[in-house]
Amino acid sequence: LSSGMCRVAGRPPGLHACVLLFLAHTVTSSTSDADCRNPLFRVHWPSPANGRQEFPMLSLNRQAVVYVGLELCRPWNGVQACCSPDFEAALNNSFTFWRSRLSKPLLDLRFYLADMETRQLTNLYKKATPLSKGMFDATMESGKQVSRLFPKCLQALLTYAAGMLCFSCESRWQQFMYTPTGGGTSSFYGLEPRDQFLVPRYTDVSIRPEACAALWSSCAELSVAVVDFMQRVLECPLAKTMHEPLPLLEIYKDRSTLCEYARSAIANHPMREIPLATPPPHLPTMPKDALQPWSDTGHLPNNVSAVP
Repeated sequence: LSSGMCRVAGRPPGLHACVLLFLAHTVTSSTSDADCRNPLFRVHWPSPANGRQEFPMLSLNRQAVVYVGLELCRPWNGVQACCSPDFEAALNNSFTFWRSRLSKPLLDLRFYLADMETRQLTNLYKKATPLSKGMFDATMESGKQVSRLFPKCLQALLTYAAGMLCFSCESRWQQFMYTPTGGGTSSFYGLEPRDQFLVPRYTDVSIRPEACAALWSSCAELSVAVVDFMQRVLECPLAKTMHEPLPLLEIYKDRSTLCEYARSAIANHPMREIPLATPPPHLPTMPKDALQPWSDTGHLPNNVSAVP
């Protein structure tokens, strides 16, 4: 996104501010001026104890403050901000989570393609019909195309996630939230209401359609490749003999699915800090049936079904 596209009223341009361009203003009842209790980051609200922050590296400001030392969310330097330089450690942890989660399908795909490479070295592949081998080779090439196009879309999703994380710095967050008809209030995590925790009940964050358009412009080519790859895997008998699990690529199959995922999983729940259980990298291994003898007459090894 160009810097011109990333300008927000009263905010300098910047990568992490891009998503705010697409946060549509809504008519809401406002809390007190510069109140930093954004419900998207409720777990990081400051503690009410003694009116001070006990853990600044984990808590938003109680009221907006002007900083000049923000490194991750630099567009908020010099303006009223709800995040402090100390709080950026929590933002970085959440961004690390999204980087791991959103890149995992690419890691899984590369393991799957490596497994396909080893399948080509086995007798099951060598003894298959030319048609089956042709379908298998085309499927593998389709998967490689997905792997080549994935980084561009991944970059767009990470930009989206970074923008939503830096939304925690926005002191005017109420302007970008929906409230139900009739207003109302809600208490912190359903505990007994206390004055310092009573806030308007917000139901959703308002995001303009341009956010989906910008995301899709970076992922449209990937979507076409994903649909082609998944269809070829379904139609190819040899591709079903892989030992690595098929990567989960369903969210990239069309525009509506991708944009709904970005909104529901990222925009509405940006602060994720629990690390994913990612398996350690490993070299591809030969399929088990490759170690079984294959007679010159073309008989299949035990427990391996024929491939037409």
